[in-house]
Amino acid sequence: MIILYAHGGGFVFGDALFLLDTYIDWIKAWKLSYGVRTQILSLDYLLAPEHPFPAARDNMLECYQWLINEKKISPSKIAFAGDSSGGNLAIISAIHLINQAYTDPPAALILLSPTVSGLGNTRSFIDNASNDITDVTWFNNSTNLYIGDSNLLPSCPMISPLFESQLLGLPKVFACVGSFDIFLDDVTAFIGKLQQNNIKTEFVVDDANMHGYAATRALSRGGAYDNTVKRIGKFLYGEKI
Repeated sequence: MIILYAHGGGFVFGDALFLLDTYIDWIKAWKLSYGVRTQILSLDYLLAPEHPFPAARDNMLECYQWLINEKKISPSKIAFAGDSSGGNLAIISAIHLINQAYTDPPAALILLSPTVSGLGNTRSFIDNASNDITDVTWFNNSTNLYIGDSNLLPSCPMISPLFESQLLGLPKVFACVGSFDIFLDDVTAFIGKLQQNNIKTEFVVDDANMHGYAATRALSRGGAYDNTVKRIGKFLYGEKI
């Protein structure tokens, strides 16, 4: 598989090497367990506020088209992945593809603590604010910078895929979130919508873990990072050899 990965950072910071150690962990673990040669293409997408929506999404779609048209790679061999805001980009890019119908979507989505709503109005935003690494005020400010002068509302499905009504046609989805994550309720609700639309999903809530734990080992508790590596490997490749 080739994983087209979008890093997190609230759409306003981060770069393609942000999670290099994680990519290496994935490649090594899945080589050992499945005998596969996973390739990860980490996208250095344009950041807000200089480049608000839809610049980052368009970067992801352009890179996907490059893989298909220039490198001649079948969509069946490509997965979109991302953590936090990068998970958002993976989702909205896949939704754009199924709605436009000019290119097949990727074979899978891998979503690590994805941002699926820009509203920040769920109970977990209140209950988990003191336990999570993500500052609520910073999140709201970053969302506003990402929206920029587009006149879109935070509830617009292109910003908040939780409110997207057209989900049929999406590929299978792996998603995980920590029980201490402020996005817990949003992610849970989004996975529920996918399941209502008969999208194949694997969803894990890791107890006592905060935002970003699955993408950054240092934030992980109770072995959740390593368990996530194993789960994603099985999700992509099946049983061990």
